[in-house]
Amino acid sequence: MSEEERQRRLAEMMFDADKHEEQRYKRIKKDKEEDLASDPSKNDHPDFIDKMNAGVYTKSAETLEDRINRNIHFIQRNVGTKLADDEKGII
Repeated sequence: MSEEERQRRLAEMMFDADKHEEQRYKRIKKDKEEDLASDPSKNDHPDFIDKMNAGVYTKSAETLEDRINRNIHFIQRNVGTKLADDEKGII
């Protein structure tokens, strides 16, 4: 196979791949629209999750420091590693 033919075939394959990807995108978009049209209650982000997130994260005046201090007993640092043994004086 000559270099010209190889380049031509490569260009054809790239064009076909782009065309296929475009068709795939359109097909997925159409399917999502049909799903939402048939059942509007199907949504990527249900309302109850948005409300829960708002209640948990945004309505609180708690700072990151407050959360870390409150959860300090859950934080484990270097457990079971050589570094942990070095900090304890065990080598």
